[in-house]
This record gives sequence, structure tokens and C-alpha cells, in this order.
Amino acid sequence: MTVSSTDSIRRRLRRWFGVMTLLIVVIAIVTVGFAAFSVAGGRTSGELTNRLAQLDDTLRRAVADEHAAMAELAATRDTAQLTAFENAQDEVIDTMARLEDLGNPEVSALIGPIRSAHDAWADGWVTSVVERVEAGLLIDRTMLAQGEQRFGAVEAQIAALEAFTTDRQDAALGSGLQAGVQGVVMIVGLLISVLVGLAFVIRGVIRFVSVPLERLIGEVEQAQATGQATFDVSRDDEIGQLARAFQALHQDLDARYERARQDGDRASLFNSLSDRLSASADEGELAATGAVVLHLLVPAASGSICLMNPSANRLTVASSWGEGAPEIGAVIGAAPTECPAVRRSATHIVRGDGDPLAVRCGVLPDDGSHQVCIPMIALGRVIGVLHLSTPATTRFDPEGTTLATRVAEQLGLALANARLTETLERLAMTDPLTGLENARSFDADFELALRAAESSGRQLGVIFLDLDHFKQFNDSYGHPAGDMALRSLGRIVTATVRDGDKVARYGGEEFVVAVLDADLQQVASVAEKIRLAVEQMVVALGPGRFARVTTSLGVASSASHGFDASTLLRTADAALYAAKAAGRNRVEIAGSSTEAPAVPTAAGSPERRGARRARTPRALDGPELRAIAG
Repeated sequence: MTVSSTDSIRRRLRRWFGVMTLLIVVIAIVTVGFAAFSVAGGRTSGELTNRLAQLDDTLRRAVADEHAAMAELAATRDTAQLTAFENAQDEVIDTMARLEDLGNPEVSALIGPIRSAHDAWADGWVTSVVERVEAGLLIDRTMLAQGEQRFGAVEAQIAALEAFTTDRQDAALGSGLQAGVQGVVMIVGLLISVLVGLAFVIRGVIRFVSVPLERLIGEVEQAQATGQATFDVSRDDEIGQLARAFQALHQDLDARYERARQDGDRASLFNSLSDRLSASADEGELAATGAVVLHLLVPAASGSICLMNPSANRLTVASSWGEGAPEIGAVIGAAPTECPAVRRSATHIVRGDGDPLAVRCGVLPDDGSHQVCIPMIALGRVIGVLHLSTPATTRFDPEGTTLATRVAEQLGLALANARLTETLERLAMTDPLTGLENARSFDADFELALRAAESSGRQLGVIFLDLDHFKQFNDSYGHPAGDMALRSLGRIVTATVRDGDKVARYGGEEFVVAVLDADLQQVASVAEKIRLAVEQMVVALGPGRFARVTTSLGVASSASHGFDASTLLRTADAALYAAKAAGRNRVEIAGSSTEAPAVPTAAGSPERRGARRARTPRALDGPELRAIAG
């Protein structure tokens, strides 16, 4: 049942008046009790101070009597003074005992040094004096000075007790005055407390409702201005109910705003992901970008992005993050189909709740964690898989799985595009028959190599070669045999030159080699090795059928012909023409007689390569193609 506002305020006001009345009564009782306690304490303190003063005076007189008796004994050697000394000594001991019986710790602390100093004087020096007197010896000045020194120590300790007694007397006098003042102050304080209490009650009654309402209005205004506010919901009345309603409304709006902000941040993150994926064609960079985004979207999870090889029988870690993640570049030992996501081409989720029937991923370690396996699919094929793991002690995040799936979709498409682009570029730059670079790729690489050689002061040579009587070979043995001859020639040339040298099929039966760090004679030596290797090469034509081929080669070098790519290639090609004209199966070094005139088209251009292929072969000098069998 909800209490009405009137009843609630009336109940609170009654409680407030009752508390204030009780507080005033308690203050009055405490004031009277404190006054009585102060009076009793002052009386007790005064009695102790008077008793202490009497005993201190008695102690000083008794010690003085001891000193007078010993002084008389030392001067007159009258043993009758021993009786007076002993009587005074008994009074000293009795007085110190009564001082300790007062039960005051400070007095007891002062009595100890007095007793020690007195014993040192009475038991030490006095005994020595008595013995000398009884032996009939005189008391010298040194002994008298020693006695005065020891007695001075006793007087100093007694002076400390006397100073303490004087302080207590002064304090007692002050306490009496203070007690009187305190009595007046207490009465005035009681009256002031009553007045303040009444004023406080009146103020509380006036502001009982206005203050919390003003605070609530300020909290609402703060929430409107900054979006941040903390409402006071501790009250049980209607003002508290209103504050709770405002707080619930504020929390709901704040939650909606936070959700909208997160959605906006995620949308921006996905836009950035799309931009980065579209700007890169490197698989490693794409995977690293995906790892960064996944770590931001699912921060509690560790994971990895594994890519499938073209044969679909091996997974390699392209990127990883988090604790326990595999090393980048590591090859997964388990078969790809051990991952349910790869096997089913669908997202696979395993919650770490100990379900014995759960199918756990064979690629991830079986540590009881939450597992999420998301395949990256493009054009109906799985090209990789995304693995996420979170400890079983944490809450499973289905929203994180949804976000990771979106990342996997974008990443799969980007990887497929990257692989397609790489394949197209490789096909565009590679001769499909021999697997060597084609003219387009070679021209670009040759230009860069030539510029690098020129800037570093090194030399670069070039060799043009082609098969002799290749048309006759094709006519005699067929085009498949011609293709086999070209493939064999490409393998022989690649095996003969150094690793750093570049080999390309330049068009038709024509090949080109760029020889690094070589002058003209060194390039010619490489060409001769190629010629001999080709001459010894056997072309397999079919079962039990073989043939041999020869090649003609033209050589040029930047050391002799300059660093212009077009001129250098034309010069080597002219040397190749000269080798053909001189009888084939030979190496011709470019010289002034073999340098080709300038032509409008660039070396290696489609026009030039077409003209090279269209060149009419010269008449055969003899059967250079010989069948070994068949």
C-alpha cells in the first residue's frame, strides 16, 4: 500500500521533533553529570595535592636533619649524633613510603631517583664516615666534598619533587577556577543548545521538502546538460519515488545512447576494415588487419586466422593474438577437416560447460574453453578459418560471435580477391608454356636492374637466344614436340645461369637472359655454357623417340654498349641475327658491325616481338635436328 504524501511527511516530522527533544534532554543530562564529575574530580585532586605538599615538606625537613647530624658527627666525632641521624633516616624512609602510597604514577616515578640518591649518600658515604670516626681517624676535606656532592644529588631529586608539587598546587588552583568557569559555560551551553535545537527543528521543518526538491531539480538539470547525473534514491517517501523514477529513465536513456554509440563505433570500425582490406592485396597484411579488428570487437577472446593452401590439405597461421595463440607462420599439424567449421562449411560453437556430447575442434587445444570456429568462404570454397577461444570461467558472448562472423565474411572475400589478383598478375607476367617470365615482366625487371647497376657502378650483360630451325622442327615432329623443346630449353638455360640472373621467354622460340655483374667477355662465357648445354640436351618426343636441338646466341653488355635498355636489347638481338647468318649454333658478341640501327618501337614491345616472330627463317645449312631413335 502506498502511503500518502501527507501521512509520510507527518510521520517524518513527528520523528524529527522526537529526536530533537530527546537530544536536548540528553545534552542536559550530560551537562549536569559532567559538572558533578568535574566537582568531584576537583575535590579529589585538591586533597591529593595538599597531602603531597605536606609529605614533601616533611621529607625535606627529615633529609635536612640527616645532613645536620652527619655534619656535626664529622666535625666533632661525637657518636651521639648517630642516634639523631638514624631517627631522621627512619622519618625519611617512612615519608617516601607514604608518598608512594598516594598511588600517583608521577609521584612514584620521582620517589625512585630520590631513594637511589639517598641510599648512595647514606649507605655509602655515611657508613665510611662512621667507620673512620669509630677508628679514631680524621675526616679529610676530600671526603667531606664527596659527601656534599652526594647529598647535593639527594637535594636535586627532592627539588624535582618539590617542583612537581608546586605545579600540582598551581594546577589545582587553576582547576578550581576552571571548574567555576565550566559551570557557567555549561549552563550557558545548555541554554544555547536548547535555542540551537529549536532553531534547527524550525529550519528542518521549513526545508524538509524544499531542499530535496531543489536537489532533485538540480540533478535533472545536470542530466539534461551533461548526460551524467546521480539521483538520491535513499528516501522512502514520494520524493524518493520521484528520484527513482528519474534515475530509471536516465539509466534507460543512457543505455540506449551507449548502445547507439557502440553501434556507431562498430560501423566505423567495419568501414575502416573495408577500406584497409580494399587497399591491400597481401594475405599477411589482410590477416593482420582482421586480427586487429577482432581483438577490438571481442577483447576477451584470443584467436587465430588460418589460411588454407591451394591443395586444401594444410592450414597455416596467418595471424594470431591473445594468450595461448599459435605462432604466426606455424603450420597446423592437424588436418583442416579436423575443424568442424571447415568440414561443414558453417560456424561451429562449443561452450565450455563440460557437455560430453559437444564436438570440439581438433585444431584448437582441448582445454575446456569456449570455442568458436568460423569458416572464411569465397566462391563456395573454404579458403581459411577463424578460431576464437575464451576461458570457460567467462560468459559466452554470442554478440561477439556475430561480429566475428561479419569480419570473417569480409576477410574471406578480400583474401579471395587477393589470391585472384595475384593469380592474374602471375599469369600476366609469366609464360604459361615454360613458367618463365614473359617479355612484359622481363622488360620491367631489366630496366630496374639496369638502373641499379648504373647507380652502383656495376655492369650488366644481356643474351638473346633462340632455337635453330625451329619451324622445321615443328613441321617434322609436331607442335607438342616443339613445346617440349621450348620447355626443355627454358629448364636448361635456368639451370646453367646463376641464381641472381634473370631468364625470360621473349616471344616464340626466342629467350633472353640478363647476366648481373658481368662485362662483355664474362657474358659471352655464360652464353657459351648455355650453347654447349643446349647442344647436349635431349628432347623427349615420345616413348622411345628423342631429338637434339641447337641454339644461336647474341651477347651485349652495358660495359661496352651503355645503360640504355632499348639500345642494349637491340644490340644483343642484332648479335643473334649475326650468329644466325654465320651458320647457327654459335655465340656472337655484339660489336660495331652487329649493332642494330635504332627502330621506332621500344625493345620488347608487342610490335617488335611480332616483327621478330614474323621474320622469315633462312635456308637450312644442313640437318641440325637429328633423331636419336624412332
